[in-house]
Amino acid sequence: MKILVATKETQGYMQNDFNDVPDYEPVRFADNINRYMIGIHCIKGTTTIKVINVNISFNEFYQMILNSRIKEEQMRSVILNNNDIPPLTDEIKKSLLFDTHEICRIANQYPVGTILEYHSNPTRHFKIRQKENEPDMETAKIPPRAVGDSQKEEKEAES
Repeated sequence: MKILVATKETQGYMQNDFNDVPDYEPVRFADNINRYMIGIHCIKGTTTIKVINVNISFNEFYQMILNSRIKEEQMRSVILNNNDIPPLTDEIKKSLLFDTHEICRIANQYPVGTILEYHSNPTRHFKIRQKENEPDMETAKIPPRAVGDSQKEEKEAES
């Protein structure tokens, strides 16, 4: 299954880029934030994300996102010095389920390895990042090389 993860690749492409999320940590949409997504474990933001393939089910990914939201609420209650952690309502769970589907839908639109930047003003959308000294991947329609491809090509060339 394809999902979106944080990456520091292409950071600095835009002046307001930042990444406080460890590389390859899965990300989810942040509430009411129009320039970044948040890591599901660290609950910090990133402006650059990458499409990867993972060996988990949709339900496992959805549960990770639910747990992330619970952790975010716990962190918020500590910051606000409030022990009242609100439960996840059915409405919030439904919204997170929609977001999980949306993340998977977006990831499935791009080849594994594609680096994207996130925007949500006025609507959620992603822009493909152009790596330095490489053609624009969206224009060229050239998927990034998969890990291990160069070794495979070297062995085939030796044969």
